[in-house]
Amino acid sequence: MALDWTPFAEVPVFYPQGSHTLVAFLSELADRPVHEPFHVLFPVVGALSAGILYLIALVAFNDRRSGLVAAACYAFLPLWGSLDYFRWGGLPNALAMLLLCFAMLILMENVHAPPRQKQFAVLGAILCMVAIQTTHHYTLMVAAIFLGGGLVFTADAALRRLLLATAVLSLVFCAPLLLAPRLAAGLPPASSAFALFREAPLTLLDCVRSLNPVFVALFAFALVTARRSSWNALQLLTLSWFAGLLAAFVGLEYVYRGATLLLTRFQDCYTGLTPSRLATDLAYPMSILCGFIPLLPAYAARRRLALSLLAAAGLVTCLVAWNDQRRTGVRPDFEEAGRWLRDHTPATSMIVGTFPHLEYLSWRETAYPPLPASEPRNHPAVLWKEQMRTEDEWLQWQMTSQRPVYILCPPDAPEDARLREIFANASVRVMVGD
Repeated sequence: MALDWTPFAEVPVFYPQGSHTLVAFLSELADRPVHEPFHVLFPVVGALSAGILYLIALVAFNDRRSGLVAAACYAFLPLWGSLDYFRWGGLPNALAMLLLCFAMLILMENVHAPPRQKQFAVLGAILCMVAIQTTHHYTLMVAAIFLGGGLVFTADAALRRLLLATAVLSLVFCAPLLLAPRLAAGLPPASSAFALFREAPLTLLDCVRSLNPVFVALFAFALVTARRSSWNALQLLTLSWFAGLLAAFVGLEYVYRGATLLLTRFQDCYTGLTPSRLATDLAYPMSILCGFIPLLPAYAARRRLALSLLAAAGLVTCLVAWNDQRRTGVRPDFEEAGRWLRDHTPATSMIVGTFPHLEYLSWRETAYPPLPASEPRNHPAVLWKEQMRTEDEWLQWQMTSQRPVYILCPPDAPEDARLREIFANASVRVMVGD
């Protein structure tokens, strides 16, 4: 009988992605479970990000009001890229984007600084890029879009030289860190980041809804009303970053998908490099460019009304986000089953089946690890498990490997004479072979 995981496939899987170094360090330091410092870091990183965006907008617009509006917009309006991070465990993305914004601030503040100060600015930005590389590879690509867009579109020679120095030296320092692990292993990249990446197709309307229609409308209003303003080099740098992210999203989500559809003769349609992440990171430049709003002539005449509307929109958005996320990851039955597996199974066990947080709760190897696209999904150590389709194959593997196998089933799964139930609750049954 083929294994049927349909009941579990419909359950969202929430798990920490990316580097766990900082989280593990804080967990050991505080002597707390890993998920506790992981959760605490979300508001900390969010607050720091809002503060950094305030400083960036302050430098770009030279107006304190612009900084406050940019920070408030980021903190209270975007879902993707801000309030939604907690739902999908996007701490590495949030932390890496914080580092990128810090590098951006360093460079923007020192465009016309003395030569020695510029050198320290470039060094600081490079250190941020190296930290990004060790935290979240995807954000390194977002950083390349930021630096590349600035090099192409800026008309300020001093800014271009600063960006070029940062880009070249960052490549020198980051490339060995990217290549060394693969060269040491003697293996080609085994991720599915560039091919056969399955992500639900997104329309631009989907992105608007996910970012928050009010936030997108506010950003569009800022751009339209500021189109005839005199834009300085730093504002154009931010706009080029936004345009680069949007162009990359369109290229991967629509052009890449269209090409795969044609190449497979309309039999398959997939994408690469997680296009939704690019749309998520749009929240940062969009928030900065909302700093145009306080500079508009109409804003001064209706300042109290504008601030009241902004506060109301932020309050409603935060309430909606809280209502959607307050039960995220709270599944007592799955937690009970995972902890039972940890306490009552050998460390060498193989768990066949899945539910949210299974690997973390049970601390056991599983047949279907929820690896992100950038992780080695196509590594032989992972692929062989996908070839095991039936209980008979896993029970045979148990005999040959001398490792115990535990099979997870939904509560209403049909009885099987070959399997014996050893644990059950309202959501999960744990079975072993007789």
